[in-house]
Amino acid sequence: MRRKKCIGVLSCFIAAVCFGTLVVQAAAETSVTNQIETGVIDIELEDYQKDADGDIQPYEDNPVVLPGTYVSKIPRITNEGYDCYVRAKLEFDILCYPTLPTKFHIFAVVAV
Repeated sequence: MRRKKCIGVLSCFIAAVCFGTLVVQAAAETSVTNQIETGVIDIELEDYQKDADGDIQPYEDNPVVLPGTYVSKIPRITNEGYDCYVRAKLEFDILCYPTLPTKFHIFAVVAV
């Protein structure tokens, strides 16, 4: 008799714990509606150069460069979409002067 009573009490306790766990889990659930928007990022890179008169013209690739020649290169970054940050790295290679460093790096972070 005592064994049946213990089994009955134990099974009621297990049922109460299971029911309580289900109630707590059901109460903890919530639903959220998120609205996600994506923007348009359209970035253009255009290269220009100054000619002998000082006028700005589109850059010509692979110009003939001799010692003492002035080389002009004007990179322009244009944003056609939403506002964003742009990180640009400009790198120059100089191979004719052994006393100078061979590479120059310029980093820029710009909000456009």
